[in-house]
Amino acid sequence: MMSVIIGEKSILQTSGDNSPDVSLPVVSVIIPAYNCADFICETVDSIFAQEFKDYELIIVNDGSPDTEKLEEVISPYKDKIIYIKQENAGPAAARNCGIKKARGEYVGFVDSDDLWLPNFLSEQVGFMRANIECDLVYADALLFGDPAMEGKRFTDFSPSKGEVNLESLLALRCNIITSGVVAKKQTLIEGGLFDEAHGLRSEDYEFWMRLAKRGAQIKYQRQPLLRYRYRENSLSSDNAKLYDGALKALDKIEASGGLNEKENAALKRTKEKLNASKNLENGKQKLFKGDYKSAMADFKLASKFEINWKLKATLFGLRFMPNMTRKIYLKIRK
Repeated sequence: MMSVIIGEKSILQTSGDNSPDVSLPVVSVIIPAYNCADFICETVDSIFAQEFKDYELIIVNDGSPDTEKLEEVISPYKDKIIYIKQENAGPAAARNCGIKKARGEYVGFVDSDDLWLPNFLSEQVGFMRANIECDLVYADALLFGDPAMEGKRFTDFSPSKGEVNLESLLALRCNIITSGVVAKKQTLIEGGLFDEAHGLRSEDYEFWMRLAKRGAQIKYQRQPLLRYRYRENSLSSDNAKLYDGALKALDKIEASGGLNEKENAALKRTKEKLNASKNLENGKQKLFKGDYKSAMADFKLASKFEINWKLKATLFGLRFMPNMTRKIYLKIRK
């Protein structure tokens, strides 16, 4: 069941002759909300602080367990937002719901704990208008929320180099941060929207690849236009599950067929890399638990793709001094 509460400023006004005012917002900003009551006000404030003002803000409550607190903290904004409640169906369904309700020519996505800088929309909309062939543009982000990440950029860890196309997305040479995306609404609809059956992770990666395969023109701005919050308990912080989600996205693109030689090669290489990374992460978790035999098996699988001195040292330690190796890993983890 879904219910919609529309703020007064989001309702189409009528003129004296009862004819509707056909003016529509240029951008529809969509925030999926789930367990975010402690952060969302900061995100909403960053939207209302935009230099570019021609937008509507849609918040989709995806069956959040903190609904009571969420509705309490966003109540001061009730006349300025479109607020939608739906049963929990995941981030893909929440974004799709927002897209279907959106009235703007463009759609901007921001997660409920990330922050747009004041010039985000002015820069992104300006780029789209100056590059009318572009279907989607994303920007770099400054990381925050973890002292170790302060001052670093999203592209320091997930770069974007060269042209954005299916091959570069498959090869992870270009990486799209969803909270930095502004896209043509029509492109998103024609592309089939986010896959609601995909799961909780990498559903956005799958959609961006699907759009690129359809020929969508995707570009990026190198300047950081948002702040990306790193949280240990966020969906993107569980590495093993994140790798699983990305592998599932790659499997879907592969099954769709029609890839050229370079795209197939990139897909194969990335799947090998992600499987190795997943084995490495699983090995660490088993090592922490003291399951040395299983940890050794996972680390050996990871070493088949790429081996470095840390992995060599870990394999050596597990073979000859597993307890000490575990103590070292636990110390590093802290």
